[in-house]
Amino acid sequence: MEVQLLIVDDEIQIRRGIELGIPWKDYGITGVFTSEDSPGAIGILEKEKIQILVTDIRMPGMTGLELAEFAKKRNPDIHVVILSGYSEFEYAKKAINIGVVEYLLKPIKIGELTALIQKIMGEIDTRELEEAQQRKEKLEQSLEAYFDGEEPGDGEYERLLEAYTGHKGNQHILCMVFDFDTRGTKAANGCVSYVREQLLNKDTGREDNFLLRWGKKLVWFTFMDICRSRDQVIFQMGNLLRRMNSRCKSSDYNGESGKIGIYGNFGLSAGVSEIAPLKNLRFAAQTGAELLDHRLYLGGCVLIDQADESCKNETMFSMDETAHLRLCIAGFRYGEAEKDINNQFCTMRDLKIASYDFVKGTCMNLVQLLFQTLKSSGMDVEAVLEKNRQSILAIPDLLTIEQYREWVLNVYYLILTGVSGHQGQTPNQMVITALSYISTHYRDEITVDSISSYVKKSKNYFSYLFKKEMGISFTEYLNKYRIEEAKKRMETTADLNAEIAREVGFRDEKYFSAVFRKLEGCSATEYRKKKGRL
Repeated sequence: MEVQLLIVDDEIQIRRGIELGIPWKDYGITGVFTSEDSPGAIGILEKEKIQILVTDIRMPGMTGLELAEFAKKRNPDIHVVILSGYSEFEYAKKAINIGVVEYLLKPIKIGELTALIQKIMGEIDTRELEEAQQRKEKLEQSLEAYFDGEEPGDGEYERLLEAYTGHKGNQHILCMVFDFDTRGTKAANGCVSYVREQLLNKDTGREDNFLLRWGKKLVWFTFMDICRSRDQVIFQMGNLLRRMNSRCKSSDYNGESGKIGIYGNFGLSAGVSEIAPLKNLRFAAQTGAELLDHRLYLGGCVLIDQADESCKNETMFSMDETAHLRLCIAGFRYGEAEKDINNQFCTMRDLKIASYDFVKGTCMNLVQLLFQTLKSSGMDVEAVLEKNRQSILAIPDLLTIEQYREWVLNVYYLILTGVSGHQGQTPNQMVITALSYISTHYRDEITVDSISSYVKKSKNYFSYLFKKEMGISFTEYLNKYRIEEAKKRMETTADLNAEIAREVGFRDEKYFSAVFRKLEGCSATEYRKKKGRL
């Protein structure tokens, strides 16, 4: 930043003393101009970009106040220091009226003047930073609008990128798209400031990392050179991703206050594009965003690399073998039906299906198969469909194949056990809605108050009807459901018990341990030993 200063005084000793008596460069002043009168000063003001004007108040012709007024009209941001041998109030009053707030009496004390210049330089620096931030934010908004917007005009996008980054459009970047592993935005919003801070952390030793918003996704990119390899950057960012996920899953988070931790039990994943020119940032970001669909079979908290061949070829899946499943449905054999459904979803996961529409279509086929088979068997299921169509047939927006599997199994459980247990009676719509909600939100904080509000019933009526239909209280059912999910994780992962407790919705590890022991007759650690996981 260049800051230029103009000294105006008709007394040469004062003018030269101020000019030569202060080491201006030490205070950030890059250019010093002088003039003995106002006409000369006006010429300099019209020719040069002056940020600080130091002028005597009493000069032949135009006074210092009139000169200050002229300077302020040309540049409202100019800082004016008035020097005067007179301390009359009227001078000070007029100076204030035209926007001059700095007023020094002669004889000038160098210490006072330098202290004043330091103060002014601080104000200039602050204003420059604010203006630079405003320019940056305006450029960011323009660039972010193009992620989902129309194709930019010829060269326009490249010009915006060059202005934003200070790099040429043909310089190469590596782009990563980060996304929160949640379909909602409430949880993500609580952590976004922390994630932004980490992704732009200068402690990584790089000054050329940049970050843009794309809905709830974050587009991070960094400039590459011969000193950095793609594998090196991915390794570093993979470590950072693991640290952020560990922090975002800590138990002390409050999504409303912005503290870091868990709110709705979510993590963060990233899709990594190939190295590309800066001008192709939009296409690199779109590639990274498409890779995030592979979370369907990979799960959350993953870094997905375009260069990984396993993510490139997608084998199509068809649901042809349904004869045995139909028999299980007709005989109300939920346990056997569960195995068939598990096999269907395991196949999709093994084939690395990365199409959300395809997985949701498979879920719909399985649910329709359930009702068609029951109807063909002579069961009256139309009432069930009519009263519960929204909660049963509306496939929710979930993140992983595992979550969709849980949802389908919950529908099968509700219908097969409900229809057989009620001897043809219709399972209560409110209970089905509540259980369906639990199957997709058990990781979140669920209370009797929140679930009764969700099904639009009073707390007491909901609690009564739920226990009547299910044979156990809502809290008991929720705890059993969460413990079953915890057991699955204990048998398939090496995660700590505390981590698993948080993953299935328990906020208090001690409470999790007590519930686990009550339901299973042993501690979580003892259970894992029995299963050979410790």
